[in-house]
Amino acid sequence: MPYLDDWIERAKKNKLLELFFNHRRDKYRLDAAGFLDFCYDISINRMEWCRSPRFGLDGYTPDEAEMVAMVTYPEVLPVIQESLWKMNHLQKAYES
Repeated sequence: MPYLDDWIERAKKNKLLELFFNHRRDKYRLDAAGFLDFCYDISINRMEWCRSPRFGLDGYTPDEAEMVAMVTYPEVLPVIQESLWKMNHLQKAYES
């Protein structure tokens, strides 16, 4: 899994991701599971609370927040997809 050594530092270099990390800091462990929880929360919760004046007039939209995470951690999704493909889970999901 990429970024295991520096995922928190990368999050702290971006104000939006840092606020999200600090918002739920007690939930995230420092291992791969904690990093995946962080990525999952960004994607699923869509960070809607980031529509705040502290980010400018309108704040960030959920799509923009997810894009920030994708740009900060570009290798995560391909690695997950490759792992699922190797375990034949992508084919199983397609067939169901």
